[in-house]
Formats: sequence, structure tokens, C-alpha cells
Amino acid sequence: QVNKDVSKLASLLEITLGKQYKLVAEKQRGQMRLVILARQAVVHDISDLTIKCENTGVGHVLANKGGIVMSLTYQQTTRVSFLSAHLAAHEGDHHYAARCDNLDEILNGAKTHERYDVALSSHHFFIMGDLNFRTRFPESTEENSSVQQALALVEQEYFATLYDNHDELIQGMAHGDLLVDFQTLPCHFHPTFKVQREAGFVYKEQRTPSYTDRILYRSANKDYLKPLAYEPCPGFCTSDHKPIRGAYAITPNKAANAMVPKEEQTPGSYKIKFHSMSCSDLPALDVTGTSDPYILLTWDYIDVLPTGPKQEGVIMKWTSPGSRQWPKTQFLSRTLNPEFKGEELEISINSPVPAEGLLYVTVMDYDLHSQDDLMCTLPMTFCDLVAHLKTDESSTQVELQDRPLLRNGKYYGKVSLTLDIEKSNQPIAIDTKSGDKGCLSWLCGCLK
Repeated sequence: QVNKDVSKLASLLEITLGKQYKLVAEKQRGQMRLVILARQAVVHDISDLTIKCENTGVGHVLANKGGIVMSLTYQQTTRVSFLSAHLAAHEGDHHYAARCDNLDEILNGAKTHERYDVALSSHHFFIMGDLNFRTRFPESTEENSSVQQALALVEQEYFATLYDNHDELIQGMAHGDLLVDFQTLPCHFHPTFKVQREAGFVYKEQRTPSYTDRILYRSANKDYLKPLAYEPCPGFCTSDHKPIRGAYAITPNKAANAMVPKEEQTPGSYKIKFHSMSCSDLPALDVTGTSDPYILLTWDYIDVLPTGPKQEGVIMKWTSPGSRQWPKTQFLSRTLNPEFKGEELEISINSPVPAEGLLYVTVMDYDLHSQDDLMCTLPMTFCDLVAHLKTDESSTQVELQDRPLLRNGKYYGKVSLTLDIEKSNQPIAIDTKSGDKGCLSWLCGCLK
């Protein structure tokens, strides 16, 4: 019955959209569904479709809560991912914490990439569904309950006040509890829960009216993703929720590369040196209450030549068969605030720099007898890095101070580093025969 339900939904969508659209993927997990359709004209540009699921219900077995993740590559250069989620219900601190934990578990367990969570490994990532976050009124009393206060604001259509001052999701994001670096358009409209099963917005008074149904997004390059619309659907009456719909415009990386002015497409290269590196407030991963951190540079969708000491001429790509070395510092024992004094990492890339090139400054925890653990990451794009260099400059220095280190959408410390960027008119020779740079794989033991 489950498979029939999601297939029926996909069929209805195809009928509604017409023959110009084709089903790309469909998946159901409990009451969660995720369906992707694409225009017939672009289906052939879609590849590398990956589907992962994670249950967060009772015992992490029941699929009444959890998420479905789908990732795909468009035109071999743009990785787009989607998460349909249903998080823990009910009001109060304990249930809010459970929702935050649910998202952490989903992003950690439903990776479409061997190491990095889908938020970091995608160029664009959307989260949608019944996220169950509520509006909260800390000063509510029996005489003036949170339900009454919310209904009063709704009646006066003070939606901005309700959302800006009382929505626990947007407040939690601002505090760094969850979905750091994500964006969403404001919910300056009627709350979507909990309503009578009829057209319009008639609220059941057992629950505080809330914006439980949401769409959020994160983009590696925010200039390439623009929100166009975000609104509820008041005419739907088959649930005690009103669904949300959104429209977004994405500039694919291939199109972004084609828009680079001709004068900036002259072949050349950049050398980027990382030094004065330090971290603070790292998580403790060892039983001693500390960690043994080191910094590791990795990348995707771009060819890179490590050119620092002991790495000259060694090609290290995400897909290099048998690769066991990425540029990295020495590890420091038993510290959560490491300073990598005197350490330098250096890489070179050719220009023009592709919009799809991703760089990860990753903090690892060294383990003597097992695979090293990924602690947290500062994600960047190579385009953003070289943009620090002005047109008439051949070199520049960039100081990055206390940048947030992320994992599963949460803060896990800060990193500071200095970058020396030099531009040359001479391209560098990079052997590109060692694999497909669009492939997202991480070979076992490559971090040793």
C-alpha cells in the first residue's frame, strides 16, 4: 500500500503538470514522501541520483519520524539535494530539543556523500516538511495561555510579530541551535497548524497556532539561488496542516561559468597558502574529554595541485584511486583550542576558476588504532577565495577570523587562518586522468 500511495501521488503530479514533465524519483518512508519531477527537456542533464533515509522514531526504527534525502547532479557541475522531514511533535523545551536532535540525526545518517553531510556536500540544499517547530510564549499563564495569545495576534493579522518574536525555529537558527547558514523567507502569513479540515484557517484550540510546515535552503553561493515565492495553501482541507509551497530560481554552475566576462577568462593560475591556523571550542571526541585535532584540506568539482612542502607534484583529487594523502597539518595532542604554529598548507588551481569548485577546511581528530574522525568543517568556494584578489593585483592576503565550523547544521567550534593568494599568467600542469571530479566518494582509509 505504501508504494501504491507514493506512486499515486507521483502520477497525480504528472497529470497536473502535463506531459512536459517526467518523474525522476519517488520515495515514501512512513508518512513522509519525496517526489522529484523535471522538464522533459532537461532530464538527460540529471545524473548521480542518490536516495538515503533515516528514521528518528521510537528506537530509531519506526518511520513515523525521520527524513528522506535525494541528491542529484545537474549538467555534471551542480549538486542539488532535497530533504523531506517529519520531526518530533508537541510543545516545550524537551520537544524542541528533540526536533534539533532529529535534524542532527537525519543529516548525519542520511549522507549522500561518504563523509560530509548533505548540507555541506551540495551546491544547493532544500529542507521541507512538517518540521513541527512551534510558536512559544514564555510568559503564558492559565488566564492568558499561549493559545490565546497566538490567536489574538492571528485575529489582528500581526503575523510579523507572531513569527519574528515567537517562532522557535527562527530563534533557534539565530542562536546556532540548528541549521546554521540556512535561509528561509519569513512566515508573514497565517500559521499552518493546527487547523480544522476545511478551507481557510479555522484553528483547533488544543494547540498553539504555529508555523510547523516549512521550506528552508542553503546555498554554497547565495548569488545563484533566489527565492521567488513562499506561501501557504489555504484551500487544502485533508489535514490539520496547511501545506506550504515555494518557488526558487537556481543559476546552474555551467551557466554561471558562461557568464564570466571574456577578459576574466584568460588562462592562468592561483597559488593559495594557508597559515597562522588555529581553532577554538572544538568538541571533545576522546574519552579523556579532549581531542587530537589537525586541519585537512579537501575539495570537489575542481582539479587542485598541492604545492607545499613534501607535496610538490602530487595530484590529490576527491576520486584519486588509492589516494591516502590530502594536505594536512600535524595533529596536536589533547587540546580543544589548537594553534598550528609554523604550519603551512599550499595548493594551486588554474583559472578561470569554475563556479562549482568547493573547498573544505576540515578539522579531524587523530586516532592511532582506527580511522580518524571528522570533527567539523569550514566550507568555502574557490570563487569566493580568489574574488578577494582585485583585478589589478597579483597578490593579496586574507585573514579569516573565528569562522564557524559546521557539522550536521550545527556549530562545532571556530577556526582562524590567513591566506596568501598569488595570481600568475602561467597555467599549471594538472594530470586529470585519475577520475571524474564530479563523483562524490571518499575512499576508506584515505584520511590516514
